Amino acid sequence: LSLSIVGDIISNIINYYPNIFISIVIFIVAVFIADFSKKIIVSDFKEENNTISFNSIQILRIIAQIVYYFYAYVKIFEMGEMYEWEEIDFSVPSWNFWDALAGLYAKQMWLPIWKINIATNKNDVLYRFFRNWIYEPLKNSDWSRARAQVSYAPSQDITVSSNFERALYWACEDASKVKSWMEDLKNKGFFQVDEATLTKLKSVFTASRAVIGLPLNRPM
Repeated sequence: LSLSIVGDIISNIINYYPNIFISIVIFIVAVFIADFSKKIIVSDFKEENNTISFNSIQILRIIAQIVYYFYAYVKIFEMGEMYEWEEIDFSVPSWNFWDALAGLYAKQMWLPIWKINIATNKNDVLYRFFRNWIYEPLKNSDWSRARAQVSYAPSQDITVSSNFERALYWACEDASKVKSWMEDLKNKGFFQVDEATLTKLKSVFTASRAVIGLPLNRPM
């Protein structure tokens, strides 16, 4: 294709399909930002340039999210939907587990929370974990680790929730165990926790799954 033809195609997309053009631009920008953020996290860039990243693995992001739990609790009380200091449930998207983790920390700070439901879609590694104790991202046909399945909620399309190991440490209070599980995940593609750890996690968390075209799997 010549540059003039490419230019005409782009012009037609902008003129007749502006939403598609905007979506393409947003996608390109998002890919660039994601790649740039990854370099900040996994390389020496942040040390060389004296910068930090502020994404869902940063504890500052989680601390900020805790505030929303307290705010939501106060608002629900003001609406007259519950008694004073009544324990309530929250249901939050699985994301990178940062939202659910913030809820756990809010509960540790004496906010009256009964359960925190982790709502998943077809990228349901956390839902399956709470059913069978095994954390195992989806596999390809050759048993290599699969990419996240694309859905209408891209922020949900995560196979390895990087904040989940923080919850694991809270549940077992043994850094060597968590390290061993993470090594199993890297080397074997899965890990299995002990009954005591799962029981403590289930004392706070439930998990559900909703996939278009399939029956709703309710919290368990």
